[in-house]
Amino acid sequence: MRKRSALIGLLISLMPISPALMLKYGILFTSSTFALPLKVNAESPGELYKNGLKKVKETKDYKGAIEDFTKAIEKRSSYLLAYYFRGVAKSFLEDYEGAIADYSKVLKMDRWDREAALDRGRAKYSIGDYEGAIADYRKAIKIDPRYSDAFYFRGIYKDKFEDYKGALADFNKAIKLKTKFNDVFFARGLTKSFLDDDEGAIADFNKAININPENLDAYLYRGYAKFMINDLKGACEDWLFLKSSGNFDAKTEIEQYCN
Repeated sequence: MRKRSALIGLLISLMPISPALMLKYGILFTSSTFALPLKVNAESPGELYKNGLKKVKETKDYKGAIEDFTKAIEKRSSYLLAYYFRGVAKSFLEDYEGAIADYSKVLKMDRWDREAALDRGRAKYSIGDYEGAIADYRKAIKIDPRYSDAFYFRGIYKDKFEDYKGALADFNKAIKLKTKFNDVFFARGLTKSFLDDDEGAIADFNKAININPENLDAYLYRGYAKFMINDLKGACEDWLFLKSSGNFDAKTEIEQYCN
């Protein structure tokens, strides 16, 4: 069983920035986000922005959202939030070049915008601009040294380029800043596996599962880690749980070791 190769394959598959992460990290939709005067012009910049934001958040009409944000920007060229969320909508549509342009516009207007710096870094990563990506992750951390999401994504970046100790340091920092961070515990578990710390990996996968019991990848790789410390019974329990959940990623391992 090629456990290390499988782990590397999973981590690399995580690296392209999933558009869903644009909503998961760094973007908070609060009641104040939509707060506008009761009497508004339907074509006012504020109303167009609100409509676009709802399309991103609720109806997933990203093309429609881009149209609304663009109209808002045409009416108010300095509308920073419209540029930012237009970048988010473009990322959902995998228009990363367009997203980068919008995030860059935000940073030109407000160089201290940590979310724009981080999201621009993710978009750059998605088009293979790795140097640009790490520069933006560093920029986000410089803007806010307590920005846990930036440490998390910088750790993912370091994992891809096999700087496992550097990645571990970033994941440790992210967890220190945000203790209930399921994705970081999972990523740190993978990193510990790269470093042959399977006991530590199991502990992190346990934490990831405690925070989110539906994280089936954590069961899969906890099974691998248990296998590496000769806990075949525990490994099979995790892999069989996956099978009972309708996930067959461990089909080969079950057939080979759990019969």
